[in-house]
Amino acid sequence: MTTLSLLVLISTLSCNKDLELNKPPHVDAGDNKNVQLPTSNVSVTGTASDEDGTVLAYLWSQISGPNVAVIQSPGSLTTNISGLISGTYVFQLWAVDNDGGTGVDNVTVTVSASPTITMTLQPGADGQDALVLYKEGDNGAGSAAITNFGSLGELNYSRWTYGAQGFGEGSMRSYIKFSGLTSIPANATILSAKISFYGVATSGFTPQGNSHYPGSPYGTDPNENKGWIKRVTGTWDESTVTWNSRPPTTDASQVAIPGTTSQWNFNAVDIDITQLVKDMRTAGSNEGFCLQLQNEQIYRNVIFSSSEATDAAKRPKLVVDYKLQ
Repeated sequence: MTTLSLLVLISTLSCNKDLELNKPPHVDAGDNKNVQLPTSNVSVTGTASDEDGTVLAYLWSQISGPNVAVIQSPGSLTTNISGLISGTYVFQLWAVDNDGGTGVDNVTVTVSASPTITMTLQPGADGQDALVLYKEGDNGAGSAAITNFGSLGELNYSRWTYGAQGFGEGSMRSYIKFSGLTSIPANATILSAKISFYGVATSGFTPQGNSHYPGSPYGTDPNENKGWIKRVTGTWDESTVTWNSRPPTTDASQVAIPGTTSQWNFNAVDIDITQLVKDMRTAGSNEGFCLQLQNEQIYRNVIFSSSEATDAAKRPKLVVDYKLQ
């Protein structure tokens, strides 16, 4: 029954009986409700009775709220209400009896925001990370540029000289992928994403340590070995990736890694890569990140632990906070 039909009914009934002698129906819209997103609907059930007659019709309507919700069956005592967002709603149940008497009651529905979910990813030795390396003048069958370095306990980005080996200068970059990112639901809103890298105390692969080793030409300037975190846009695997087969990256939303004046144990923690993770989800693929020097010039070097590090606490970590819509 439409609102107009109910008004016509009331008018007709009021002409047939003195309403002052009629007892209006008693209406109860039910208990107040609490809903937490991502649930965006609620079922309400009211009751209506008439002491001296019969209840002929009911009508649910919205009195207030942060948006206009959808009342599925406004003319029934029980109805589902959908399209709710965070905030407080008031809905009214109205009833009319056979003598034109009316009664109303309200129910409040409080919708709270979705809770924040925190995902911490710190893979073990099965994590996807690898460094890639090339050396100028090294073009033989055993060339570093075609060698996979996916099983090392460290990640490195550098520009160094390999003159003692007769190869001249060379560069290193590192790649890392957190496979667990794909388990975040498609309807989630990313609130923050912070990545942490942890240094090493010694290195057999790069024994000089970070750029500021004894005799370093950079003195105490921490800006000489700053790095970039870039989003990777092509496929790769830690067991096969090499310098020559390294995947492409994009500069969009790239994030700086601070430099260091420490030779060893340099930790770069809680670096905000929220936009990079959002871009990754927008692109619909998780190919991870590339670490490289901002200025790939000689004698710049930074070393972090990889997912193969013996000390599990030193392995790269990504913490993502998100909410479900």
